[in-house]
Amino acid sequence: MPNILLNNYCNRHCPYCFAQQRLQQPEGQPQNLSLANLERILNFFKKSGIKGVSLLGGEPALHPEFKQILQKARAEGFEVTLFTNGLMPPKALDYLMGVDKQGLHIVVNVNHPEDYKPAEYEQLAHTLEGLGDRAGLGFNIYTSQPNLEFLLEQINKYKLYKYIRLSMAQPILKADNSYLPLREYSSLAPQLVEFASQCDKFNVKLGFDCGFILCMFSPEQLGRLYLYNV
Repeated sequence: MPNILLNNYCNRHCPYCFAQQRLQQPEGQPQNLSLANLERILNFFKKSGIKGVSLLGGEPALHPEFKQILQKARAEGFEVTLFTNGLMPPKALDYLMGVDKQGLHIVVNVNHPEDYKPAEYEQLAHTLEGLGDRAGLGFNIYTSQPNLEFLLEQINKYKLYKYIRLSMAQPILKADNSYLPLREYSSLAPQLVEFASQCDKFNVKLGFDCGFILCMFSPEQLGRLYLYNV
């Protein structure tokens, strides 16, 4: 599924962010995808037989024409996956709360609650509460001992869609973002298998996205992940 980057600015500064270089634009020069260019992109995808698109940023919900973009993509028949940090303007949240859920998938990429300022976490909580089962959760791993249990707590608390997407933070060439070195991946495997067991217990679907490698798991661990339907 192709990604469409709506803008080059964000209201968070996550230490693992893969887009740091794209976000480091001269002050006062934010860039937004125009509706005209969006139409060109969607037309190209339709001719290519592509059925779904992902909307990213920056923080895509900050785009001044966010609603129109989402409406346009859905009107053209695309299934849309929105990746957001959850710190979105009230008008964007209001729109997402009222829109038809069919063909729209929302993934809220969250960090551990301790990594937010109080006002930020309050805003995130408001978003999760408003979206409810319209949204699943995403989490980017960049340390050897990530705290993952809070994800299940948030799903239960806010009645979210029972889906968690995990991905591995990746290094950026000539930049200084945080990530887990490849040599330490195997040490993370037991914790991931145990977390998969917890997800299975609570009927939460766990998905591995970018960065995971087969050889970080033993054959036994792979078997358990298979049994847990990861």
